[in-house]
Amino acid sequence: MPTQQSSRGAILIVDDEPALRALAAAILRMLGHQVLQAANGAEAVQTFLEDPTAIAAVLLDMTMPVMGGEETFRHLREIRPDVPIVIVTGYDGVGFRPQMPAESLQKPYTDTELADALERVLQPTLIAAAPEPPAGFQFVPLSASELQGLTGNYVAHRKRELPRMVELLNASDFASLRVLSHTLKGSGGCYGFSELTRLGAALERAAERADAVSFSEKLTLLRNFLERI
Repeated sequence: MPTQQSSRGAILIVDDEPALRALAAAILRMLGHQVLQAANGAEAVQTFLEDPTAIAAVLLDMTMPVMGGEETFRHLREIRPDVPIVIVTGYDGVGFRPQMPAESLQKPYTDTELADALERVLQPTLIAAAPEPPAGFQFVPLSASELQGLTGNYVAHRKRELPRMVELLNASDFASLRVLSHTLKGSGGCYGFSELTRLGAALERAAERADAVSFSEKLTLLRNFLERI
């Protein structure tokens, strides 16, 4: 993974998935960035309003409860039109096309892809603020125990989410199931679980069709897979 100069200000990670926020935060800290986190768009806007100049860039997920990515994007750019934003999406293409420039990053992304996207949005700021790289900066990879901890927390969160998905299915709340399935699709690959990405995509398609039978079948497959991990 490439090293990167530390920016002036923090990177604000906006994502409703705790495990993905933790993973992105770990990568960004290794790159020398300060990190702030928000679990949804409303929380991100509140954090941003506290000190807009303290945010160097925003890593913004598009699909979130409370306030979605598109609305959040517009609020942030209304507050500070020049704030660099990297749009993160689990879809094969970014449905939201902002009028003002913004980078995009598709889940699941690698550490190198995240570093490159941030470098592209931060480069003008970095050139002006820090023409020389920090002396003695060295990339230190995550230890095996740290990686195991992140992965374990992610799997535990997915298991805790199963009863909630059953409740939503019983209530025929396919809109919420689609959001959860979309998050699973995007996050699984980031942690090396390609099967979770595949199952998340299948669940999302079933939720889009409001197909309770198919969703229930795929949910059983998901439960069986998580129990084997």
